[in-house]
Amino acid sequence: MSGTIAVNQPVGITWELTYHCGLLCVMCPFTQLSDTYRVKPQYLDREQSIKVAQDILNFPGKTRVTLTGGEALFGQHFSIVYEMLAGAQRINLLTSAIRITDEQFDLLEKYPPQSITISLDGPEAVHDQVRAHKFAFRKTTANIARLRKQSPPDTRFLINCTINSLNIAHLTELYEWCENEGLPLQLQHLWFLDKQMQIDSFDEVERDFPVLNKHQFSTSQVDPALLDTLREQLAALSGKVETMPRVPDERIVEYYTQPTYFANRGCNKVDNSVRIDPYGNVTPCLGVPFGNLKERSLADVYFSAMRKAFLDQVHNRLYTVCSRCCKNSTVDAGVTPRPQAAEMFNARSV
Repeated sequence: MSGTIAVNQPVGITWELTYHCGLLCVMCPFTQLSDTYRVKPQYLDREQSIKVAQDILNFPGKTRVTLTGGEALFGQHFSIVYEMLAGAQRINLLTSAIRITDEQFDLLEKYPPQSITISLDGPEAVHDQVRAHKFAFRKTTANIARLRKQSPPDTRFLINCTINSLNIAHLTELYEWCENEGLPLQLQHLWFLDKQMQIDSFDEVERDFPVLNKHQFSTSQVDPALLDTLREQLAALSGKVETMPRVPDERIVEYYTQPTYFANRGCNKVDNSVRIDPYGNVTPCLGVPFGNLKERSLADVYFSAMRKAFLDQVHNRLYTVCSRCCKNSTVDAGVTPRPQAAEMFNARSV
């Protein structure tokens, strides 16, 4: 096996420790997954989780690790995985922060993350409605305060708000709360296609590659009648918040109503990144299984023929679903495709 890490950049590894989170957010695809997909015995067990963490530590190159879910803190093996990884390098944590045990607070204080991204979906009443939890806002903000108090000054905190029909009219209110707290706010557009658009898009991918659980991205959509309000809110917040993806105000309606929107002709955003799901599958942004870490090492999967074939494909022609990408969807369509992925795989042995 041979390969290299493109342009010697750190490899971004996003590890979804669990799909469980204890909430039923209106915009979340994981609330719609079947009971079969949620069965915990299929998840990585303790020894397998330790193996994956060790694989990351042994990876032949620098890594940038993000732990997420579901709710990463609800992962059965969160503590041992976090201590292994954060004891060797600073990592990133994505969380709802609605429930953090004292033991987890102690662990995060001993090994502080490089960054903590926390989900808030509006002011108190709106956030609680979106999260389907009466005291979600109070619990989360209390835990934010405790995390900030115990974290070193260089820990980066970010509030992420996923735009949905319930909170569109309240984005400026959430910004005012964040400003008062001294916390940066990021607004995230719904990535997801509606159900039929999503099925058609993943059918297209499946003609070339297998797809894991291709229905997982189906979710509620923004009401088109609210798009003018959304544009007004975004205009009021222009220059004050980051948006992901950076959709121009004049293209908001197009983004939320058209299946393809607009995108670069080729993509290299996944050249130095992979995701690990709770079952050990290694995938790109789409659910194409490059391999499973129950049987193979991370380096073996990362430099696999399947991954090379996928990168060769998206370097030159995107799939329809790629047009929703947070990193790729705001680039105009005439950009020159990237080089063949073979250039990444032939420079060194691992």
